[in-house]
Amino acid sequence: MIKKDVYFVGKALLVLLLVIAIRLITPEHRVRRNTYHIYRKDTLVFSILPDRKSRQGGFNRELIERFAEYNGSESLIVPPVGGEMDWEYLVDGKYDMLVFSLNDSIPEQYVSNVFVTRETGGKDACAVKVSDIKLLNSFNFWLSDFKSDDTYKQMVFRFFRAYRLSAMPEGFDHKNAISPYDYIIKKYSKYINADWRLISAIIYEESRFIHSSSSSKNARGLMQIKESTAAIYGVDNILDPELNIKAGTLHFDYLFNLYRQEGLDSANVIKFALASYNAGAGRIQQCREHAASVGLNPNDWEEVVKGFDSMPDFKGTQTTRYVRNVIDLFERYKQVVD
Repeated sequence: MIKKDVYFVGKALLVLLLVIAIRLITPEHRVRRNTYHIYRKDTLVFSILPDRKSRQGGFNRELIERFAEYNGSESLIVPPVGGEMDWEYLVDGKYDMLVFSLNDSIPEQYVSNVFVTRETGGKDACAVKVSDIKLLNSFNFWLSDFKSDDTYKQMVFRFFRAYRLSAMPEGFDHKNAISPYDYIIKKYSKYINADWRLISAIIYEESRFIHSSSSSKNARGLMQIKESTAAIYGVDNILDPELNIKAGTLHFDYLFNLYRQEGLDSANVIKFALASYNAGAGRIQQCREHAASVGLNPNDWEEVVKGFDSMPDFKGTQTTRYVRNVIDLFERYKQVVD
């Protein structure tokens, strides 16, 4: 009888230990256990120092947005002001965190005033002021935990492995992805009833999917939008990937409708809209008027291109190449991506 009681007690203890073990590894328990590391602040202000040669900036942007969400905070990502002023803003408390490349040195006068987090990925990290040790610990703990999560691995794939710099080389293993921003591009393409692969081709030609790209004409971001153009569509931060894509997509839709309303065939509507996106609608209208004046069809893009040689102040070489590149890439995307 005693042996039987011992057997049942032992079995009950084993079941209890198993339940405890399961609870310890469940996400719900991990969330409760991690609340000690929550950094409580309504809004976390970040800035990301630009790196025009990589996609690391876009990756870091999404990473810190996820960190803010983990803390139950709003994330406010502001454009950097440039030079050493960003480090001064961090030390003065205008920024909570500053994302920078570890390949770049911290200005000497601020070295003793900041702490640096673990690497976010690649050679980047975040800096916080020395008095924000709780923020530093919170970020490091969260990042260590997040890097073991499948979501982090999916982010790495989207930003660094889902496509290549050559856009779509032979034998490309696309896995139904074009860029890290596919989900945003699909969202706004659906809104304007456009093929998301066409918008992707525009973005590749404009910025190679580098969200911090800028031009000598003050066009910035993924779709190389000027602030004045973005303002028309209610966008005030053109370095925000989603807002940049929103403004660029809506602007392309505006241009597309200009030519569709004229009754042009669908192929020419796209080509003229692309040309206008690149050179401006006013300039392309001048080109069409010139084509008509020399006996060419102003409603046929290829005919308008023939008239460029006789225009005194616009040769159109870059715009012609732009339209051709986007159309060619769009066709390649359609062949390999659904």
